[in-house]
Amino acid sequence: MKYLGVILDKRLLFSTHLEKASQKALQIGHKIAQILPNTFGSSEGKRRVLASVTESIMCYASQIWIDSLKFQRNRTILAKSQRTLSLRVCRAFRTAPTNAIFVLARTIPWDIKIEERDKLRVTENPDRKTFSSKCIQRWQAQWQDESQSTGKWTRTLIPNIEPWYNRKHGEVDYYLTQALTGHGVFEAYFNKMGLSLSPICYHCNSFEEDDAFHCIFRCEKFKQNRSCTEKKIGQSMTVHNLVNIMLENVTKWDVVSNFLRSIMKEKERLSRERGLSLGKT
Repeated sequence: MKYLGVILDKRLLFSTHLEKASQKALQIGHKIAQILPNTFGSSEGKRRVLASVTESIMCYASQIWIDSLKFQRNRTILAKSQRTLSLRVCRAFRTAPTNAIFVLARTIPWDIKIEERDKLRVTENPDRKTFSSKCIQRWQAQWQDESQSTGKWTRTLIPNIEPWYNRKHGEVDYYLTQALTGHGVFEAYFNKMGLSLSPICYHCNSFEEDDAFHCIFRCEKFKQNRSCTEKKIGQSMTVHNLVNIMLENVTKWDVVSNFLRSIMKEKERLSRERGLSLGKT
């Protein structure tokens, strides 16, 4: 039975309602994705506004079916819908891990928002800042969960969500996201996708695996780019301070992001020359 847009099943599990809402949200999400290509187009901010359309659809009447979130299946349905648009917000490859995508796109997991909003609803003096803070605290605990096997590279670069989420400058794009997720034009990634015979770096003689860490911090081909960038920001870049440097101010964000963008573009160009293509991402 459907009442005021909510599908009521016999056991009030609301799985059918969430599945139907998810189908509708995904349809709209795919249409929005068609006008938001990864490599160019609208900024991160505009993409997040468009992505909020699917959130409205999925979270409609959530105070009615909130108890159904005790079932992992229903949380998975929410995450699947949110993932589709979050991919476009941060312009990530489709293989990028969901938890990393949410952090880069700065989209708080919907199940957390729904539960914290419900708690706020019964509070005498609801505070928007308190709501956001509570959501980020729960999200941070989830992000730091050592049992998670995905998103390790992004978690190493961005261990604390709050300063990343609340920053007032800088946007991610197709090239920057590759560097921050490790899913991109790296020999190790090509090898994992079956497009390259070896994960070893093709551009230097280090005989090291060409992943995001090697590319950004060790590859000899980009040594000069790295040195020039460190001279501009006045300090050495490491895996533990890279993002913190970017978050300091807009100037350092631009310097570091331009460095990452330049090496990713060069790797993309060289990969195409070798006939390596990832096709649709």
